[in-house]
Amino acid sequence: MSQQMAVPGVYVLILRLEEEATLSVGSLGVSIYASGWYGYVGSALGGLIGRLRHHLSIPKRHHWHIDYLLQLARVTAIVAIPTHRPLECSLAAFLGSRFPVVPHFGSSDCQCVGHLFYSQHGVALMRLALDAPHFLACPRQTASSSLAEEPDR
Repeated sequence: MSQQMAVPGVYVLILRLEEEATLSVGSLGVSIYASGWYGYVGSALGGLIGRLRHHLSIPKRHHWHIDYLLQLARVTAIVAIPTHRPLECSLAAFLGSRFPVVPHFGSSDCQCVGHLFYSQHGVALMRLALDAPHFLACPRQTASSSLAEEPDR
């Protein structure tokens, strides 16, 4: 594995769900997900690139809660924060201070309310995600696809 692939960190996936969906998410069971924008906070202490590649591919089997939502939602942007520090829960608390939390989603291994956040406004969610590295005192790297082209609904 190259050194670049092994760079650890935390990240925010910005997702767009075009239509309301009823989705069965592993141990969480069946829930309704409103159309709109979602921010998912994750960590990749074993390497950001490998984890993000997983999220951007079509998984053969579902390993994390987010794998289920990614069947229907489109990743529009990624905010990657390289760090060796375990900041996933701090990042989740930061986003959770401004956006509604989807309870228990992505947080089965911690005490957080959840690691998935909802917004009707993609730009507002993206702006807060871009502020997160400053809040966490870390550098950031971003990759986006089409968020800039989406209207702020």
